[in-house]
Amino acid sequence: MRKFQKRRPARCECPVAKRCKLSCQKEYLAKSGCRAHTAINQGRLTARKAAKPSPQCNFFRLRKLPRNPKGNPLEIARIAGIAAAKRTSELIPLCHPLMISHADVEVTIDKRGVRIVASADDHEPGHRELSDAPDFKETFPPHCMRGTPGQRTIPETALRDPLVIEPEPQPAADLAARLRGHAGDILVHKHWFDVFTDPNVVRVLQVLNAERIVLYGVALDVCNKYAIEGLLRHRPHTHLYAVTDAMKPIDATNATRLLHDWRERGVELISTEEAVALAGERPARHPVAGR
Repeated sequence: MRKFQKRRPARCECPVAKRCKLSCQKEYLAKSGCRAHTAINQGRLTARKAAKPSPQCNFFRLRKLPRNPKGNPLEIARIAGIAAAKRTSELIPLCHPLMISHADVEVTIDKRGVRIVASADDHEPGHRELSDAPDFKETFPPHCMRGTPGQRTIPETALRDPLVIEPEPQPAADLAARLRGHAGDILVHKHWFDVFTDPNVVRVLQVLNAERIVLYGVALDVCNKYAIEGLLRHRPHTHLYAVTDAMKPIDATNATRLLHDWRERGVELISTEEAVALAGERPARHPVAGR
């Protein structure tokens, strides 16, 4: 009869753990820094909730889907999410099986199919664009002073649950996490005409990664000019739209020249009616309306 010898446990290959047997040193392995083996201890039960907006959802098309003859796609998405939670260790390489007692997914549609990223002056006395003797080119009288009625927008352009981005530099990873975890609109505060003087704006655009940006607001020849110039510089592959009847210049003589220059550089000039129709189309990535 052939004798079968019991196979010895494999040894860890990390330098520190080579001096010990794997079979009896779980705690030692954890302390040794071995990345090939990690001890998992019993932990307390925790309840966790995650909310993630989907940039691909478009209300203008999704609002009719629950009556789809093939079934309710929102319910199918819910079931798929639960199945993914229960089989995480099979879907993610090297993930340990996690014993979960309950998993549920709630799918809702944002009735506003377009996320608004707004910029707003947030002035205090002493800001460089404020002057008691303004030239109306680089300086203007005090305006949009923090906390005053002059800083507010009209109700028709009110933001929904805005995430405020202040002009002080923020760690890129922290800012990205805040943006990805926020389903509402975004408000970028600025202390000068150019929104790109806020060092966080480029990172915001990178995280949102919009395929199309629709821009409107005032003033066409000041804040809008800096915004479009910055977008052409930082997002050359993004399709830009300027809503010409939702813009107003300070100096009308500059407006025609600027619009012509933007069109020559690939910016599409559209009307408000065309912008609303554009929101009903399905882009590869979520459209962003700037102002």
